[in-house]
Order: sequence, then C-alpha cells, then structure tokens
Amino acid sequence: MDLYQAFVLAVIQGLTEFLPVSSSAHLILPSQLLGWPDQGLVFDISVHVGTLLAVLIYFRKELRLMTVNLLGWLFRRNALDTDGRMLLCVLLGTVPVGLAGLLFKGFIETALRSDYVIAVTTIVFGIVLLISEIYNRRALKNPERENRTFDEGSAGASGETDSGEPAVPVSPESPKAPGYFGHIMNTVKERGNVRAFGLALIIGCAQAVALIPGTSRSGITMTAGYFLRLSPENAARFSFLLSIPVIVLSGLMGVKDLVTQGAGAEGAGILMIAVGTLVSFAVALLVIKLFLKFLTRIGLLPYVIYRILLGITLFAVLGAAD
Repeated sequence: MDLYQAFVLAVIQGLTEFLPVSSSAHLILPSQLLGWPDQGLVFDISVHVGTLLAVLIYFRKELRLMTVNLLGWLFRRNALDTDGRMLLCVLLGTVPVGLAGLLFKGFIETALRSDYVIAVTTIVFGIVLLISEIYNRRALKNPERENRTFDEGSAGASGETDSGEPAVPVSPESPKAPGYFGHIMNTVKERGNVRAFGLALIIGCAQAVALIPGTSRSGITMTAGYFLRLSPENAARFSFLLSIPVIVLSGLMGVKDLVTQGAGAEGAGILMIAVGTLVSFAVALLVIKLFLKFLTRIGLLPYVIYRILLGITLFAVLGAAD
C-alpha cells in the first residue's frame, strides 16, 4: 500500500463512517476495480481512531456535561438530568451490539462476509431507510400522535418530577433519603427515564443488525429512530453518539486480533498510519458538521438513491469479475 492508497482509503472511511451509506460496500470497489491489496489491520485501526477523535471533538461539550452529571448521579446521589440520561442511553444502546458481536461473530464472518451479501444489503436497507423517512415525516406532521424525544420527563432538566410536582432535593444525610440502590432504582423507574431507556435499547438492537456487512451502522440506527418518531436531528445525534463505544469496541477487538494473531501487522508504516488517522479525522469531522446542518433541508433521499446505484454498481463489478 502506498501513500495514495492510504489517502483514498482514509477518505472513504471518514466519509462512510457517519453517513447512512455502507462503508463495507465502498471498501470493495478499490480492491475489485483497482486490484489494491488488503490494507491490513493496523491501518484499519488507525482510520477508526481518526473517526473516533472526530466524533469526540465535535460532541466534546455534550460529552463533558453527560459525564459530569452521570458521575454525580452515581457517586454523589445528584439528580439525573437529560445529559446524564443521554449517556446512560448511549451505554444501554451499546449492549445489544456487544452481545450480538460475541454470539454471532463467527457466523457473520463465515456466512455473511460476502461481496454479494454486501451488494444486496446496500440496496435493501437503503429502501428501508427511505420508508422510515416517509413514515417519520407523516408522523411528525400528525398532531394526534406523540412525537418522542430523549429529553422528556426529567427532574434534572425541568425542576419537576414526572407527576408535575417540583423536585425537592434530598440530602444523602437526611433520615428520609433512600439508600444508594434505592436512589438508583427510584431514578431508573421514573416514567421519562423508562421511555428513554426503551428507545435506546430498540435503537441499540437495530444497531446490532449493522454487524451484517453492507447494512450501515448510522443508516440502520437512524432508520430505527425515524420509525420511533424521533425528529431527524435527534435520531442523527443519537446515532453519532452511539458510534463512540462501538468504534472503541471495534478498535479494541482489532488490537486483540493484532496481538494474538499478528494479523495485518504488515504493510502500514508510521507514515501510512499518520495519514490514515489525520485524513479520516478531518473528513469525518467535516461530514458530521455538514450532515447535521443539511439533514432537515435535503433529507435522506439522496443517500437512498446513492445506495441503490452503489448496489447496482457492485453487482455489475462482481459479475464482470466472475
């Protein structure tokens, strides 16, 4: 792999990590059309580090508030506000994909890691994405249906409990204060929190489907969010936040394979790693900014059309290769 190949592959990773298109489908084309060799595991890890840094930097303020509130809730018995609840939702939403990865990793790698599977899923889940957007637009315009959000019913954000009564902080030293686990369970059982955690788990289960090559992690999580009547902005932001632990887990698994098997250690020098990390970081950061800015203006139809054309192109390329 030379510098030009490293640059192109890093751009592809930065573009496709957060857009609702398939990164797997895009990584097929260079090898099939140009005969490029596999880039190796080290380079894969470097471009994932770049995209991880991009999402961490873009959401740095929100992540700081989330972390501070969640730690305060856990260790100082503070009220859980919408920031801390969002971080809990992100963690809960990661559980399904983690379990699915552990249980079905072998099956997916042997039975589903096929170029033709990627071509099919690129088209099929593109069509599902379009259906979800049509449904979401109609649902959000319907005054008789309740639109969902992760921010509803929080005492920390509104100063009121779910029943509408003012939230009265109770000192941990007060004789009426619940024990630590009572404090945790009382918060978890609040109606707004139950709803938010339910949304997170459903979207997390959808994210597990993205283990099938060609699905697109961001595409399937936004699809689920749209069907759950989240606004496009809320669905996209939660999808991006949900990517953080997934990218971390993916990178750790890559490091584990690298250490235990030595696979993919060749072919990526320090310069290639630096190019992969920096280019994927810059492209991914730009993609996040532009995608969130123009989502409500252009919708998802351009990505759907692109996915269908990409899938057809893959079928044509694979057919010609055979």
